[in-house]
Amino acid sequence: MFAEILMGIGLILFAVLAGVFVLPIRIGAAGFYRDASYQVSGFARGLCGLCGVVCEFDETGLQWRVVLGPCTVWRPKAKSRASPLTSESDEGDSPVDVSAEPERDGPTPKVESAAKSPDEAWHKRAQQYLGYAADARPILMRFVKRLLRVIKFQHAAMDVEVGLGDPAYTGRLFGYVEAVKRVLGKRIRISLTPNFLQPHFAGEGSLRLSIYLYRLLWATLALAVRGGCLAAKIWWAKRKVNPLTADH
Repeated sequence: MFAEILMGIGLILFAVLAGVFVLPIRIGAAGFYRDASYQVSGFARGLCGLCGVVCEFDETGLQWRVVLGPCTVWRPKAKSRASPLTSESDEGDSPVDVSAEPERDGPTPKVESAAKSPDEAWHKRAQQYLGYAADARPILMRFVKRLLRVIKFQHAAMDVEVGLGDPAYTGRLFGYVEAVKRVLGKRIRISLTPNFLQPHFAGEGSLRLSIYLYRLLWATLALAVRGGCLAAKIWWAKRKVNPLTADH
């Protein structure tokens, strides 16, 4: 009976971990700024939004909590501010002579450069590093392509009221935004209200993303394996060139 209970608990934990890695983590943020008041709220939820973390930031500071569905499971306690401690400084007890310098036995010898031709050594080193970069570029490019698949963009919205103080500049900004809106697509919505009377800024916005942890884990593992193979190849090439000093 006890073994069956442990097996059931293990299966539940395995299912939860598998769900965390396979199912996407939903991330969202929303906020506003108006008349010197602001508020930003965000969340990160996993297991189809079942559990996660919710945080809020405003004039009072940062507050966050752990949620399970609509219920708050845990919230950090507010820290009480400690009264500042007043202590007298004891600067006169231990004076430090900053101007004192350590005694020198004699004139410092001039260090001569060991390399007879620094330009030639720098050129060889630059060629060597360029060769390493050429070998590492396809690895990094493939990692970036896999990394782009980790984050899936859902939508973004922004409603802004802007006044630059000069009606000409405000009109130009409005025209630029209207031209860019047609290129961004349906998932990005921007609404700009110009204010030609006075300098002004107010707005609100929201953002939604999804992150797939298993894709991030696979991309990191592939980068580590291919990067390790490249490092081993470079080490072996150096060992073949100078076998006596390769192990030191």
